[in-house]
Amino acid sequence: MAFETGSQVGQYIIEEKLGQGGMATVYKARHQRLDRHVAIKVLHPAFKDDESFLRRFTREAQVVARLEHPNIVPVYDFAEFEGHPYLVMRYVDGETLKDAESRGQLSLTEINRIAQAVADALDYAHRQGVLHRDVKPSNILLTKGGGVYMADFGLARMTQAGESTMSQDMIMGTPQYISPEQAKGVKELDGRTDVYSFGIVVYEMLTGQVPFQSDTGYSIIHAQIFDPPPNPSSINDKIS
Repeated sequence: MAFETGSQVGQYIIEEKLGQGGMATVYKARHQRLDRHVAIKVLHPAFKDDESFLRRFTREAQVVARLEHPNIVPVYDFAEFEGHPYLVMRYVDGETLKDAESRGQLSLTEINRIAQAVADALDYAHRQGVLHRDVKPSNILLTKGGGVYMADFGLARMTQAGESTMSQDMIMGTPQYISPEQAKGVKELDGRTDVYSFGIVVYEMLTGQVPFQSDTGYSIIHAQIFDPPPNPSSINDKIS
């Protein structure tokens, strides 16, 4: 197996597996010459022979590489090793917002700091013609030094070119945070879809829960489309 702890991939030594998603696996690695840690996102082996998927993965690299902002995880490189395409990104030493929320209610100071950073990152990306399309706490990284980073633009859409990194007949996103128009499968999305998802992230930071909860993703998506969210003050009476 090409990507195992201790194996060498180009100039990088794989140190540990950080996580796995539906499209790729992420590893922590070290650049030998620079002695710098990075995160390597590797396309799953099941997709490496799928030319359509490879094009989408390549497009993801090109999309994210265009974004240079202090609150967006930067891409350093895009290459292939033994038939496995991979992205090399900054390694963010910290935790996700989801992890931080699991320990209890955030302070208003923390909420304001995180919300401002995410808003700045999304505003910048939108001005570059890029949508995130999957804004949620697990895609927001927090460092020990107070840094805030938006990660995983794998669902990004190039609004100017009208191209999506995923199949047009797929509804992408996470039910608890998806916008009504994205849930409906609207193809021509704009920055408002991210703003809606960002609003739910802020809602959750303030109340400790998402506005719509259910046992099935379908029920949540239905609520996102047709139901108004509960007033946050009905959940947290400290909100006026």
